[in-house]
Amino acid sequence: MQLPSQQPTSLLQRAAEVLPRAEMLFTISTVIGTAFWLMKYDQRILSLSLACLAVIYFISAFRPLTIPFRENEPLSFLGLLALVIIPKVAWINCAVITMGILFNLIIPESPAFKQMLLIGSISIPLIIIILVMATLSKVPHLKVVTPLLYRAVPLLFIALYLMANP
Repeated sequence: MQLPSQQPTSLLQRAAEVLPRAEMLFTISTVIGTAFWLMKYDQRILSLSLACLAVIYFISAFRPLTIPFRENEPLSFLGLLALVIIPKVAWINCAVITMGILFNLIIPESPAFKQMLLIGSISIPLIIIILVMATLSKVPHLKVVTPLLYRAVPLLFIALYLMANP
């Protein structure tokens, strides 16, 4: 039961509080699963971890913004693009690349994983270019996007490696 003075919280706001911890947990289990997979022990831990990470990345695309805007601070089109649209597209691309990696692990002879990796990795260089333009244009609050790049860029390199090596 909520008190009258409390604002109701949406499901996405509650999920946004749990997502970083869940992402850390499944990232650690991905590392452990990769070690097991490299030792030719078992790939179920890695498969489950990658699937959960893909779901977390997809849900992160719809996470509410936590940008401290001031009331009379105008936001340009480039600012809107860099702070609202680009993070959503990048999170979805991270989810698609992660699912492509999972499909490569489960069904390596299928060409579907290369299509997913290609689709997921096409826009990440464009995202980086737009964020560089936004940085040069001095768009405020771009530090919010930095943690996303820590996920997107390594996934881009993994996708490029898997697409280049049969």
